Amino acid sequence: MTEYTIVRIYTSERARYEGKELAQAIESYIHSLKLAARCVVMRGMSGCYENGETATTHIVELSYNLPLIIDIVIPSQDAQAVLERLQAMVVDGVVSVVPAMVTSFRSAAALLPKNLRAGDAMTARPITAHPDFSVRAAVELLLDNRLKSLPVVDADGRCVGIITQNDLANRAGMPVRLGLFPLLPKEDRERWLNEVAALSCSEIMTKKPTTVSDGSSLADSVHLMNREKRKRLPVLDSQGFLVGMLSRIDVLKAIATTRESLMASHEVSVAASTIRLVRDIEPRDAFSLREDASIKEAIDGLIQHGLQRAAIVDKDDKLVGLVTDEILVRAIGGGAPRRLPFGLRERRGFYARPVSSVMKRDIKTVGEDVPIDEAIRLMTEFGLKRIPVIDANRKYHGMIRRDSILLALAHTY
Repeated sequence: MTEYTIVRIYTSERARYEGKELAQAIESYIHSLKLAARCVVMRGMSGCYENGETATTHIVELSYNLPLIIDIVIPSQDAQAVLERLQAMVVDGVVSVVPAMVTSFRSAAALLPKNLRAGDAMTARPITAHPDFSVRAAVELLLDNRLKSLPVVDADGRCVGIITQNDLANRAGMPVRLGLFPLLPKEDRERWLNEVAALSCSEIMTKKPTTVSDGSSLADSVHLMNREKRKRLPVLDSQGFLVGMLSRIDVLKAIATTRESLMASHEVSVAASTIRLVRDIEPRDAFSLREDASIKEAIDGLIQHGLQRAAIVDKDDKLVGLVTDEILVRAIGGGAPRRLPFGLRERRGFYARPVSSVMKRDIKTVGEDVPIDEAIRLMTEFGLKRIPVIDANRKYHGMIRRDSILLALAHTY
């Protein structure tokens, strides 16, 4: 059982706080706290006040100042600070406190709390580019700050575009993705950077990008990301100015932080949602390579499937490791190809080596019956984009991705 406090306020419809109805003001205040608390406003059918006034819903004597009861159920450890604020707000009414022992506190769909807004989860004050910046300057900003996209704002701070890896590849001819660019030979990097120095951001950016308001619910923002197939969204304030960027990892971090706070601080029993376990997450990356596959086969497999990573399995389909394009590039020493820097064709003996000789062996995994929030915790704590799923015998069941988790969560709202 958990110690809670019930703050009960007896007031009336006429009571006000800073020009707003008192009940509405209290409800907004409790909502803003983002605690494991609930607020209920009840209207009485009749009553009397200490000044002699009476109120009734009887049709003959219908009153316009019916009594209100406001119940706030809140963890006892947070009650004192909240109570002090409520006492200052209630200038017309009675404030009482009732200790309570809560045996069960369940919150449906707690993995994506309804009170969270895009502004709560976004990365504030993002790095930006101006439309007149050169593409070279934009790429240097992206690399220096380890970013995958860059919002473009005008002189007034309004978002007029966004530069993504697809924009760089399709409109500026970037030979590899941003994560691999530093691994290219220096002369190859400088050659391309010099080529795009004369290009401006306005020439390659995606114009009129999909955006979200900082006041939009996080659930609605996730729906928008899924519907528009966007990994990141610029966040605008009520005046239309850019105030942040919302990415998939931002959403997952907000979910993980909120749930950890509820569970650790308030010992709340959370009924997550109808989508509760990893087994419910689809789609998955199912592509894998046998541990005796050659490095050349691994390179060809990643290119053919358009992937950046692949699970490595043994003859019984048990997971033994993971290989990424970055691991392969570092292993072969870089190069300058069209899609992946896998040059150095003269090193045929190296390409024939098994991929198990360079794969990563220490990898994070989850089981099918693991709660989704544990997968989210691993992703946020270790900065993972995908996690392999295995059974009790370590047999490989595909990789779950950030977008597939958000898609599953979105289906519950």
